Amino acid sequence: MFPSWPKDWDASFTLLAHGAFLVSSSMAKGQIEFVEIKSRLGGECRLRNPWPDKTVTLYRNDNKTENLSGPLLKFQTAKGETITLMPTGRTPRSKKIP
Repeated sequence: MFPSWPKDWDASFTLLAHGAFLVSSSMAKGQIEFVEIKSRLGGECRLRNPWPDKTVTLYRNDNKTENLSGPLLKFQTAKGETITLMPTGRTPRSKKIP
């Protein structure tokens, strides 16, 4: 998510990605806090795991649905759905985009 960003700089962004996914994320104190994906059309989403050594919990519209792991995360989305990915143990209520 932030491959070239200096680890001591906090940052956040929202951008439109391939497949009509609106992607938001933030980094604080060198750690990626969350990834939020709003699916505008539905379909498969593929995302390089921003926490490659951790299990990731996937929330659909703030409801925990599954855990994912591995270097590439793949999951189906529905049109209009909001997906939040966080390291297991964190909840979507703790995310924030300044």
